Amino acid sequence: MKLHLAILATRGAVAAVFNQLCLELCSNAKMFDCHTILISPGDCENLDSVPRSGRLRSRGFCLVYQQEGCVGDSAVIDWVGFSAMFPFEREKEKKDAMDDDSIIYAYPLHPLDRLSGTRNIFVSWVMRFNDVLDADKLHQSLSRLLELGDWRKLGGRIRRGKDGKLKIHSPAQFGSLLPAIAFGHDDLSDSSIEQHRVASLLPKPTRDPFIGDSSFNDVFRPLSGLAMMPQTLDDIIRTEAPPLSLHVSSFSDATVVALSYPHVLTDAFGLRSLLSSWSLVLAGRETQVPALRGATTDLLREAVRRSEAGEAPGGVRPETHVLESIRLGKLAKTKMLLRLAAERMKKPEPQQRVIFLPEALVTRLQQTTSSISTGDILVAWLVRGIATAAVSPKPPPPVTLISAANARFHLPSAVKPDEALAQNMVFMTHTPLTREQTAGPLEGIARAFRSQIQAQTTEPQLLGLLRSTYRALDAGQEPLDVYGETSAVPMLVNDLTDVDVYGAVDFAPAVVKRGDTTTWADNPPGTVVYCHLQSRLVNDQKMANPFDNRFALLLGQAFEAIDVCRDIKIHPPARLMQLYQPVEASGEILDLECLEQF
Repeated sequence: MKLHLAILATRGAVAAVFNQLCLELCSNAKMFDCHTILISPGDCENLDSVPRSGRLRSRGFCLVYQQEGCVGDSAVIDWVGFSAMFPFEREKEKKDAMDDDSIIYAYPLHPLDRLSGTRNIFVSWVMRFNDVLDADKLHQSLSRLLELGDWRKLGGRIRRGKDGKLKIHSPAQFGSLLPAIAFGHDDLSDSSIEQHRVASLLPKPTRDPFIGDSSFNDVFRPLSGLAMMPQTLDDIIRTEAPPLSLHVSSFSDATVVALSYPHVLTDAFGLRSLLSSWSLVLAGRETQVPALRGATTDLLREAVRRSEAGEAPGGVRPETHVLESIRLGKLAKTKMLLRLAAERMKKPEPQQRVIFLPEALVTRLQQTTSSISTGDILVAWLVRGIATAAVSPKPPPPVTLISAANARFHLPSAVKPDEALAQNMVFMTHTPLTREQTAGPLEGIARAFRSQIQAQTTEPQLLGLLRSTYRALDAGQEPLDVYGETSAVPMLVNDLTDVDVYGAVDFAPAVVKRGDTTTWADNPPGTVVYCHLQSRLVNDQKMANPFDNRFALLLGQAFEAIDVCRDIKIHPPARLMQLYQPVEASGEILDLECLEQF
């Protein structure tokens, strides 16, 4: 395995120093088992002759890389590290490019965008297509979208103001100096995706349930191109890198497209709007691209203001939380957090599992549980996994089910569900489950879960929650309300089925040729056949989040369960093998009979 590396020396007074560093790198190239080529500024016109599969640009230097038989590698060069070596020249160029008030659009990041739980998360959507796609068309159309109206907010540069608040500055026109997105392309078109050591592992439809092993999430990280991008929000701010990254891996019979960004940019439903609008631009239908709302105005805070002033349609007013009577006080909450932190210190890092449920099983669930959604049944199934994993002979523990919901579907007086919105609108609902409930039938858990969601997502309830959230933020506090028993096991669930990435993306205009028509026989050209969501937590305090031990995502055609029961001792030990090993090895998966009883 070889890496072809070319470094374009900076111009200006710092060039000599940089060239010397590059020469030292060249002299040590053998330790990296790579070929290193140093290109001077005068050789810029010859850059295209350098062997490469991708190119990442930064003002003052360019890094071109190609790794044979592999997509990316974080072990050789970090381009952010090189850019940080020369802050003076880079900062001057940034100032020249961005500080002219006549060409800058200044956009705020709203309070919910800046929450620590949002600020510390990086998201990457890795999408497999059963088509060979034109990478340049994808790049050009996405860049074009970010030039339309307030869509340019997503292509701007994140900065921290003097007040410490994050904001985004966008130029009137993007270009080579200030691209709207970071773009990388791995051209592996001389080989099949099935010959690639990473991309070949992307799941395919099966007749049987499937559980990915413990490395399932990290193994696909190279496909996102993140190894060559800033790793934290501070890195993005310091280097003024584009927050949105597009990485395309081209094979002879398929394409993998990865879109990555810090969560402060938008939530999953904002990402859906981005994907569908990107598809419109690709198809030459710019006039149908919806305007991006919420780019400058915090629609949620405005909704709270209007309701308190009696200006909301229908006179809707904020209400006290329906679970206020069992909200944990400061002492009880501190006790719970300390218990969870102590448990976490004794356990290994959380591991991700991807669980695939075949269409036949999901269809049967939909037919036999008409009054209960499939998503609710699957959530109940995971809760049961935690409850039945309790150490024998102790009874199943109480569980506090914390579920993410999105305000855009529950504030009809302020937003419409189908609007393109540029802000994070996620809030949490809580479902306290007693020991008796967690040990009971799945239907009871599912109905209790749905009942609490319905009670807590009315418009008055949501306005009351938002009012208390903004009051806490205005007072300089991070809102963290927890409901239920102090001894409860918390479990986080995020049902993203309605995001429907599979239905939002239509890249048919970029199809060069079709791929495998046997395994993926039913998908229309230019549509996603598998989507893998990767989220990475980067904690500013370098401390583990006590609530990330048990977290599940529902993604529609693909069902992902992260860290199901990972940190609970399971008795007998064979049960652990059944829970975590691929179904081919264990023969069972999370008491599948519990699902099949419906």
